[in-house]
Amino acid sequence: MKKIIVILLGLCAVVAFAEMRLDGKFNWQNQEVKKLHEGIYYYTMELTSPRIIKLAVMKIDLNNPKLRFKVTSKAELWGKSMEELPQFTIQTERESARKFMQKSLAKNENMIAAINSSPWVPWQKPWNHRYAEIHGLVISDGVVVSDLRKNAPSFIVRNNGDCELASLDAKADLSTIKHAVSGFEFVLQNGKITVQQNQYLAPRTGFGLSADNKVLYWLVIDGRQENYSMGCSTDEVGELLKFFGSDDGVNMDGGGSTTLLIRENGEIKKLNHHKNDAERSIAVTVGLILEP
Repeated sequence: MKKIIVILLGLCAVVAFAEMRLDGKFNWQNQEVKKLHEGIYYYTMELTSPRIIKLAVMKIDLNNPKLRFKVTSKAELWGKSMEELPQFTIQTERESARKFMQKSLAKNENMIAAINSSPWVPWQKPWNHRYAEIHGLVISDGVVVSDLRKNAPSFIVRNNGDCELASLDAKADLSTIKHAVSGFEFVLQNGKITVQQNQYLAPRTGFGLSADNKVLYWLVIDGRQENYSMGCSTDEVGELLKFFGSDDGVNMDGGGSTTLLIRENGEIKKLNHHKNDAERSIAVTVGLILEP
């Protein structure tokens, strides 16, 4: 059995892993857990074995009636072909998660957290294309932004506020959905890892839900930064989501897109770290708003 040393923001503890499987569940009563707002907590962790990994996780109690989500909306030129790459269709205009949050705050919306979500194309040189075509289902405030549903598990917020992680087929009724964003694959279902072990390490973003769908977990993992954080494989995303409390989990867009922001004491703070501290313009951001 491998052992991984977990450094809890200066408080050291040893947690046993078996093939990167954490033993038991994380204790959210740990004194190093930070409270952002009532029912909303965040935590940062460093692993030193089998490699250096730095990560951050948020726990969000969805029973709070004052919480609502905001998702990147359609671009003004939605549905048109991209001028420089006409094989792709414009759906959203790329912007950083930080800019997404700043624009929300400028509208006097009390956005307290934001995270990247859905993958997109084109991702090719020169890498800075203004617009994006989304892989997967994206719905923003009841408006369908992208309807590519094939093999794309989604985080779904229903009109009545209920949340779920599900893959919808072409016959599914979208009229009951207020928001939706999609990832690459399920990594955790009914408490079981659903992807094979692999060695491809990268920065990662994961969305997880508790068994009763009442608690949402946002996970970000730094990667590709030698001597700082090497990243995780997709099965490890599932293991970590399970450890923190998820029963189901999805691997979202990752790499340089991985971003988790909070607003604490009036200041926007990034809980992960990008190589060279560069924040990528991404296709779809999910924001968490706390109503007064």
